[in-house]
Amino acid sequence: MRRIGIALQVWSCLAGGCGGCDEDDDSSAAPPGFQGVLDSSFGSAGLTWSSPGTGYGIALDSKERVYLAGMGWDAAGIASGRVCRFVPSGQPDTDFDGDGIAVLPLPAGSNGSNAWAICIDASGYLIVAGAVFRNGGDQEFAVWRLTENGSPDSTFGDQGIATIADPAGDDSAHAVAIDEVGRIVAAGWLATGRDMILCRFLPDGRLDPTFGTEGLVVYDGGSGDDLAFALKMDASGSIYVAGYVSLTEGTRALAVWRYLENGSPDPSFGGGMVHYLRPGGGGRDEAWALTIDPSGRILVAGFSYGALTMMDLLLVRFNPDGTLDSTLGGSGAVTHVYDETLPAVDENAVGISVDSTGRILVCGSLGSMCSPHHLPTSSVLALWRFEADGRRDVSFGRGGIAMLHEDSAVFRMGSSPFEEVPGSMIADSSGRLLVGGYTVDESQVVMAVWRFR
Repeated sequence: MRRIGIALQVWSCLAGGCGGCDEDDDSSAAPPGFQGVLDSSFGSAGLTWSSPGTGYGIALDSKERVYLAGMGWDAAGIASGRVCRFVPSGQPDTDFDGDGIAVLPLPAGSNGSNAWAICIDASGYLIVAGAVFRNGGDQEFAVWRLTENGSPDSTFGDQGIATIADPAGDDSAHAVAIDEVGRIVAAGWLATGRDMILCRFLPDGRLDPTFGTEGLVVYDGGSGDDLAFALKMDASGSIYVAGYVSLTEGTRALAVWRYLENGSPDPSFGGGMVHYLRPGGGGRDEAWALTIDPSGRILVAGFSYGALTMMDLLLVRFNPDGTLDSTLGGSGAVTHVYDETLPAVDENAVGISVDSTGRILVCGSLGSMCSPHHLPTSSVLALWRFEADGRRDVSFGRGGIAMLHEDSAVFRMGSSPFEEVPGSMIADSSGRLLVGGYTVDESQVVMAVWRFR
């Protein structure tokens, strides 16, 4: 058996540069003493895995049980969204739907589903966001609610699922949160124009008519795809969404939207949306992770295509008014290139947090096609830590980066046998970082969780 991700090496940087879903929840933040090494007391030497499939969203409940949402396959090869639950020590929890895996219910006329995000409300219900696959081939934006034991909650929507359909093609939810009165806010995109969508559901699964237009907010920049990948709410009820907008056909800029509690764009935040495009870059910047620091500044992380059209790690910070915060890297943005002599190494971020000293922790991957949307040819899980001003924190790992595996020669040639794709991260009450995603066990892709201390 080949178990991926059970030996950690802290790696030299070669170039410069959800226990729930409550508002303003910073549950992804690791403490200042976080070392970035695998926790051998969790699972098998820091790694646990479950259902064959791909994991994306991660959450913790009040008992520190771990939930991982994603997509798996049945014996016939049919794809279905699912949630796996692990006990705090990392073993599959057989009290959850009998085997530790709950398969998401499908509405009539559909033949599969996928789950991108998960959170837990104050009553212990599991809220899952993703898409269902219709028999005609289209996807529909979907939100599920499950009980604590993994059963569909029949009081929510249509037997546990609420969907939004755009007849033009594929829609999907990619991020989800819950406000202080139990309403569910989800973000993703609609097929028509591939536009960003933000919606709010009432606790019974109906769209909230007091939000946007009959529960929906749609952003269409008019030049191409405008997609959302991350979502967060602050204590005032403001809603932040991160992803990208198309400035022109083929040019994508990292974007952050801010909406008021009623779904209106916040005019005090750059008119409601701000964007960043890397000067001299390859014209494609995307945000995949979002957090808000104690000063109200908005931090986003993702990737930027460099001059060689490879993906470089990208970190951008905006002031509360939407202007770039020049105290980060001198311009408001920092890019990280793993090694300029290795044109085959991509970097992408999927998680970000700020500790009590202001240091910025980023989770992502290094390798080829480092995106949760793609199965990579080679990829390793990595953690980066930056000082508050954007400099690499040289006290963390080696040169500010910690990554899995020791065989540098194999990885550096772009032919690494490792396939690790993180999808999200969250910290537990002891400050240990849990990363959900997928990896390879023997010859099959499996949903996986790593725990670092």
